[in-house]
Amino acid sequence: MKKIAKIIRIITIPPFSAMLLNIIIYFTFPNSFNNIWELLLIILVTGLIPVLAYPYQALFHPIKNMDERDASRKLSIIFSIVSYSIGFLISLIFDFTYIQTLVYYTYFFSGVFMGLFNFILHIKASGHLCGISGPVAVLIYSLGVHYLFLIGIVLLVVWSSIYLKRHKYPEIITGTLIPIVSMFLSMGIILL
Repeated sequence: MKKIAKIIRIITIPPFSAMLLNIIIYFTFPNSFNNIWELLLIILVTGLIPVLAYPYQALFHPIKNMDERDASRKLSIIFSIVSYSIGFLISLIFDFTYIQTLVYYTYFFSGVFMGLFNFILHIKASGHLCGISGPVAVLIYSLGVHYLFLIGIVLLVVWSSIYLKRHKYPEIITGTLIPIVSMFLSMGIILL
């Protein structure tokens, strides 16, 4: 069971979930992107740059005096906040579609809230659940209720987090709710 729990965590790593979200939207939601370059940009900002935190920490160890896993986790949140902020600023400048703007805003606010909870309030909100429940929420919202089955993936990540003792229930709940709240906040701001 431990091996299965680890595999679930590996295949649902948040940057890969973000990349998959955008690829699914691109191929299933009509007119979701104006061109392929916009897809590549959003993949870069929501997926590729954040995932660089892991090899960067392993190679250069910029965060010292901390367990390697905790250091990688902290650095990944920092990389995500910076990258999501860049995406948010880009979305303010360029004329993206509604769904692209929603993704950029949702990721930006999720990064802000993750930073707030983890670094200021010292509540270890699950970045893994934030990174999986956000894409699931956006897919269900944008593509319809026939994507509700994806909640099963969120539940698998919850199970693996509990089984591997990576997070406590409040951290799981907080991490799961952050992107959902961020998505609704983003919708409200965009529609103003």
